[in-house]
Amino acid sequence: MPSPTSTTSAARWAAPGRDSDGVAFGFDSVSRGIGGQRDEAGALRILHEAGETVVGAGEPTATLRATRFEVLRAAVGRRSYDQIAAWSWDGVALPEKVVLGMFAPPRETPLEE
Repeated sequence: MPSPTSTTSAARWAAPGRDSDGVAFGFDSVSRGIGGQRDEAGALRILHEAGETVVGAGEPTATLRATRFEVLRAAVGRRSYDQIAAWSWDGVALPEKVVLGMFAPPRETPLEE
C-alpha cells in the first residue's frame, strides 16, 4: 500500500471534509439525541447546508441555523454554551439541550480550530 506521503495517494489519505458522509451520519445520530433532550421545550428545527431537520416532540419552538458539522461538534462537548448561544437562533436557544448529556458540561472556553 502506498504511504500517506506519496503524491499518487495523497487524495486517498486526505482528511474527510466537513460535508463528508461521516459528518452526515454523526449529525443524524446526535440530532436524535438532541431531540430526546428537549422534553417539554418542544421540537427544534435545524436549518443546515443539506436542508432542514426537525428533532423532538411537538411543534418546533425554536429554529437553529448552523452547519451539521457545528451541531455535531457541539453535541459532543466541543463547543461552549456561550458559543452555542451565539449561533443564529429564532425562539429560545437552550444551548444546554444541544450538548448530549454524556458529554455535559461542555467546554468552558471556546475551542478555536
